[in-house]
Amino acid sequence: MIKTNYHTHIYLCKHATGTPDEYFQKAVDCGYQHMAISDHMPLSEELKLRITSRRMNFDEYKNEYLPLLERSKNKFKGICTSSALEAEYFEEMLDYYPSFLEDVDFLILGQHYVKNEYGQFIDVYATLDEYLLNNYCECLEKGCASGYFKIIAHPDIYLYRKKGFNEKCQEVANRIIQAAYLNNVALEINANGIRKNRDFINDMGESVHIYPRIEFWRLVADFQKEHELKVVVNDDSHSVDDFCDESTKKAYQFASSLGIKLTEFPL
Repeated sequence: MIKTNYHTHIYLCKHATGTPDEYFQKAVDCGYQHMAISDHMPLSEELKLRITSRRMNFDEYKNEYLPLLERSKNKFKGICTSSALEAEYFEEMLDYYPSFLEDVDFLILGQHYVKNEYGQFIDVYATLDEYLLNNYCECLEKGCASGYFKIIAHPDIYLYRKKGFNEKCQEVANRIIQAAYLNNVALEINANGIRKNRDFINDMGESVHIYPRIEFWRLVADFQKEHELKVVVNDDSHSVDDFCDESTKKAYQFASSLGIKLTEFPL
C-alpha cells in the first residue's frame, strides 16, 4: 500500500474538523511518506454572490490557513509535508491561481460547480444533463491544460446521479483520461465516496460505489495498459478519524482489483 495522501480538509472549510497538526501526526503514526493539507480555495467576492459554498474566506486563508500549514511543515520532519488547495477551474478565478501557487505547493482540481446555458452555477451532485456534462468535461480539460493543477479530485463525480453508463458518460470519461495524460495530471481514486456508504446496483446489475465508479476506472485500467497515466488514492478526509480508515483500505483494494497502477511518491 502506497503511503501518501494529498487530499485533506480541516476545520476552516466549515464542513470538516481537525487541524493540520492532528492530521500530520496521524500520518506519521500510520507510516505515511507524503501528506498534504488541501482545503477548499476561497472564492472571489463576485463568485460568493453566485455560489453557495461552505469554505474559508480570503482573510482566513491568509491569516489562519497559511500560518497553520507553515508551522506544521516546520514541526513534522519525519514525513514529507505539503500545503495545497482544492480548487475549481473557474474562468472568473484565472487571475488568482498564480498567486495561490506562490503560497502553496500545488493545487488539486476539484470541480464542484458547472455553469448551465444561462450562466448559473449548478452543483455537480445534481443531475447533470448533456450540456452540464460537456461543461464539466471542458472545465477539467481547461484546468489540466492550464498547468495550474497536479491532481484531478474525484474525476468521476459527474456520475453521482447516474445509475447507467451510456455513450455520453463514456465519452466524458475518455476525454478526462486524455486530458490528464496529455498534461501529466494525476487522476484520484477518492476514498470518501466509499466512506459515504451509498453503494447501489448499476444498470449492469453490479453493486458499485457511488464513487469511485467502476465503469470509469475500468477505462483508466485499460488506458494504463498502453500509457503511463498517473493515478493516486486519496482520503478526502473531513475528520482525523477518516484518515487511513477502512474506506481508505477499500480504495486501495478497488485499484488493485482492476489492475490499476498507482503512482509512487513523489508525484
